Amino acid sequence: MDAAIQHEALLQRLAQNEESIAELYSIFADKFPRHRDFWSGLAGEEIQHARWIHKLGARQGSSVTIDATRFDDNVFAISVQYLEETIKTAKETKQTFKEALTVSLDIETGMLERGYFTAFKGDDSELIEILEHLRSKTEKHTNKIRKELSKKRWFLF
Repeated sequence: MDAAIQHEALLQRLAQNEESIAELYSIFADKFPRHRDFWSGLAGEEIQHARWIHKLGARQGSSVTIDATRFDDNVFAISVQYLEETIKTAKETKQTFKEALTVSLDIETGMLERGYFTAFKGDDSELIEILEHLRSKTEKHTNKIRKELSKKRWFLF
C-alpha cells in the first residue's frame, strides 16, 4: 500500500476515533442532565479534535510524516472495539455518573499514553501548533474529568 494512502487511512481512523468519543460524551450528556454542560463541552471539543486531524490530512505530503509504527494495528483495533462496546453499554444500560467519568478518564489517558499525537512530524509551524493543541486538549480533558471525579466523595456502599 502506498505510504500516502496508509497515512490517509490512519488519519481517517484517528478522526473517527475522536468522533466516536464525541458520540459517547453526547450520550452521557443525555444520561446525566445535571452535568449536560460538562459532557456537551467535552463532546464539542472532541469534534474539534477530529477537525484538526482532518486538517493534518490536508497538510500531508512534504511537510507531514507519520510514524505508522506508533499505531500498532492490533492495539488500535482493541481500542476501537473497547470504545464501540463502551458506546453500546452507555446506550443500553444504566450507569452511574462515576462510571461514566471513570470510563472517560480511561479513554482520554489511553490516547495520551499510546502517544497518538506524538507520531506526527513536520517542520511547519501550523502543523506543530495543531499537534500541540491535540495533545494539550486531550490532557486538559483528563484534568477536567479528574477534577469532576474529585468533587464528590464516592462511597463503596
